Amino acid sequence: MESDTYPLATPPSQTVLVKLPDGGVIRAEVSGGPIERDVADGVVQFDFNEVLDTVKSIGKALLGAIKEIQPKKAAVEFSVELSAEPGKLTALLVKGTAKGSIKVSLEWS
Repeated sequence: MESDTYPLATPPSQTVLVKLPDGGVIRAEVSGGPIERDVADGVVQFDFNEVLDTVKSIGKALLGAIKEIQPKKAAVEFSVELSAEPGKLTALLVKGTAKGSIKVSLEWS
């Protein structure tokens, strides 16, 4: 009997339409699954607030560290991956490039 296996237990991703809290719809690449779609419009109905909460938490943590060291200029870039679990969408901090998933630039005069 054959079974589907994924490298490092990571299932393949798929592009889906996700409805936002304000009713807008975005196209998102989501890993995990299976992902159920509304038959009528093909839009995935997830609570996007969990993703927003993750982004806010990461942003607050980075802002706290930046305020503590007080650079003259700061720039932060990070990426999240969306993962589908039964009935919810989860944001995962992932590597965007080989350099890592959080890029921080700081300047002092």
